[in-house]
Amino acid sequence: MMGLTLANVIGVPIATWLGQQFGWKSGFEFSAVLAFITLIGVSLFAPNIPLQKTASIKAALAGLKNINIWLTLAVGAIGFGGMFSVYSYVSPILTEYTHADIRIVPIALAIWGVGMVIGGLVSGWLADKSLFKTMIGILVSSALAFVLASFMMSNLYTAITALFMIGFTVIGLGGALQTHLMDIADDAQTLAASLNHSAFNLANALGTFLGGWVLSHNMGWLAPIWVGFVLSLGGLAILLIALAYAKYTQKNQSAVS
Repeated sequence: MMGLTLANVIGVPIATWLGQQFGWKSGFEFSAVLAFITLIGVSLFAPNIPLQKTASIKAALAGLKNINIWLTLAVGAIGFGGMFSVYSYVSPILTEYTHADIRIVPIALAIWGVGMVIGGLVSGWLADKSLFKTMIGILVSSALAFVLASFMMSNLYTAITALFMIGFTVIGLGGALQTHLMDIADDAQTLAASLNHSAFNLANALGTFLGGWVLSHNMGWLAPIWVGFVLSLGGLAILLIALAYAKYTQKNQSAVS
């Protein structure tokens, strides 16, 4: 996840600045150039690792019968959506509600990205100590961050602090859920890992859609932040259900053995 967080420190702000200066197409052209450079770098420097025998496709698909896998994926699809409900509309929130200059937006996005980098490192360290407590803590702290952010957006300096805070609290969910999936997926580890990224793409779509929906229904510029709060609580509720289900199945298996 570190590559994603660094992209939000450097790549996204630069693409945003280019779009402001030279038109929206320039941001996509910049991304295309970076993608081409990445392709060359991977082809030249990525190690050639011999294929290892893994579980068959049939065994992997059978492993998806594990309900806990789907509950964990749902945590990411819902709980991570709150970040995108705000991130997708940072520019209009800052310019229309905070009344910041449009030139501040790339700086604000970079500061959000710095929060993501630090948050990713801290959450990874905490997950090594206690994975389950870290996942719960991430969702609780992100919900609190959204609530605090709703009261901090009227001033530029507190607004940027709030964006840093959201980036810091939310980002660690991805790595923690990925680790948890590897622990519970058995023969479906590879497939579960790929589905985890699909879940976060769904979170992207869901958060952006809901954030846009509340704005289009004239609920105010702070409405996407409250969408983030609700989605964080939704992810937390699903996580608690998943953990309870895991304990229940583990208890039954112990009783049978």
